[in-house]
Amino acid sequence: MGSLETRSPIFAGSDFYLMPLGLKQCSLKDIRAYVQSTDVKDIQSIEATQKDGTKVLKAKVFEIKDPVKMVFADQPWSERRIVVYSVAHADSQITAFDKHLLKAQQEIGALLSPKQGKKVLSSKEQILGAIQQIEAQH
Repeated sequence: MGSLETRSPIFAGSDFYLMPLGLKQCSLKDIRAYVQSTDVKDIQSIEATQKDGTKVLKAKVFEIKDPVKMVFADQPWSERRIVVYSVAHADSQITAFDKHLLKAQQEIGALLSPKQGKKVLSSKEQILGAIQQIEAQH
């Protein structure tokens, strides 16, 4: 539903559409660019009130106008794109990253420690190759 081939005739017919765009139509690179752009308008901050009365930020909502080239005609238009930044999702991403980083550090630290049945890395190239393999894994 979110493909440009679907959105174009809707616009050409002077109609409106509202749909979530997948990563194929709106990549993570695009989303990062939207949030860092000076054209972004901070629409709303969504907060929750805790039992003690303090407010906690749950999400931020951003809006940006993005020019799109029409597929079926040469008539350009702009889409309003709404991006939601979830604090809980960001925190879980940071926690997962930290866990991967810690595990990678432990594995790299254990590379040169002798252990029975473990292949001994003797050259700089072998060590760097093992480190690159651990980095790629995590």
